[in-house]
Amino acid sequence: MDVRYSELVEALSRQGWRVVERERDDLEWWADEIWTVESEWRPRGFSVYLTWLVDPMYEDHRQPGQAVWAVGTSVQRPKDRSEAEGKPILGLNHWPRALAEFLEGLSRLRGS
Repeated sequence: MDVRYSELVEALSRQGWRVVERERDDLEWWADEIWTVESEWRPRGFSVYLTWLVDPMYEDHRQPGQAVWAVGTSVQRPKDRSEAEGKPILGLNHWPRALAEFLEGLSRLRGS
């Protein structure tokens, strides 16, 4: 497992979020995992979906966790790649520098 998964779970927890579900099986090619994340702060129970996005240019057979380029956000379970690439989005090549900005974006989404 990529260390960023556990780091994100810890960072989300510090900001009042809890991962309530992690989908890994039978997903479309563009999603490595889809997490359902729920707010433990006000408004309690507000949910978002975080999708670990697969690089659309990757063409070889892919192992779980391989060729993931970003984590996208959506307020409904994404039906396609464009929905899954919602904002805030965290590019993994900017990890961990962009993590704080990503978490701030989730907080703004929770407050709207």
